[in-house]
Amino acid sequence: MSSLTEALARMRQYNSNSFDSLTNPHGFGDDGYEAEFPRSLADAATAVTAVVDLVDMARAAAAQAGAWVQEVLPITRLSDTQIAVTGPEVAALPYKLRRPLKLLQTTPGVGYVAGATFDADAGRVVVTVTGVAVEVDLAEVWLGQDPDNAPRNTAEDEAVLAALVLG
Repeated sequence: MSSLTEALARMRQYNSNSFDSLTNPHGFGDDGYEAEFPRSLADAATAVTAVVDLVDMARAAAAQAGAWVQEVLPITRLSDTQIAVTGPEVAALPYKLRRPLKLLQTTPGVGYVAGATFDADAGRVVVTVTGVAVEVDLAEVWLGQDPDNAPRNTAEDEAVLAALVLG
């Protein structure tokens, strides 16, 4: 168990009943507060630190979610649903499934990568786009947040949130 999980477990057990080392080791009553109050403050600090960390991660993810990066390699429209990205580095391009794409064209829009294949002979990546039509006058492609960078909750994050919400 992590220190956060242990702190949250103790926080659920603190109470105002009489302290008894065997039957109520987290009671604040009688003289129990002398031993348990400092520990409860440390547990609260551990939980607050975890919440601050989660808020910081959420803010960072939100900031990145709004960040768009312009594709600088040559882009060619292949059809209403496909583009090709050409250049020597294309095999390593980040066109992952569900990655947002912002297309600047007569009718600009945001779509997503529905598929991507590397054509080694042509030196290009063919990207299938969904959610927006690729127009003949496509001028620029911008990449949204990489799906691998999307926030994910761990079991410990869930425990912190549950403790805060459910008490």
